[in-house]
Amino acid sequence: MKPRVLGIDFGTVRIGIAISDPLGMTAQPKPFIKQSETSFSEIIQLVNDYDIKTIVIGLPKHTRGGHTKKSEEVAEFSEKLKEHITIPIVFRDERFSTQAASKQLSVTGLNQKKQKTKIDSQAAAFVLQGYLDQI
Repeated sequence: MKPRVLGIDFGTVRIGIAISDPLGMTAQPKPFIKQSETSFSEIIQLVNDYDIKTIVIGLPKHTRGGHTKKSEEVAEFSEKLKEHITIPIVFRDERFSTQAASKQLSVTGLNQKKQKTKIDSQAAAFVLQGYLDQI
């Protein structure tokens, strides 16, 4: 078994969540966390429940690679998260992850309302899968 990895797609309303399988081969989307005062404690609970050893956070960038206002929000979120955990946090380019997640969900036959509840965690799974494929 490989150490488990948590993938995060940060959003101001919802935080997409994905966790690697026990073999460290695939990213599995989990229910999103609603952005609130308890968000960090919910993430810490996942870290403890799944014995997470690394967190991968999607970092938004312009199509040309530059940082965005959202990149700054992600950096601020990760700094606050570091106050609560001691495991490494890794950033991964998340350009087009939401579009890829939307495309994948649209072929599943889910209606728009159901897709909206799953897209953030599906995007987190894309970011995490890219990381898993490189390690």
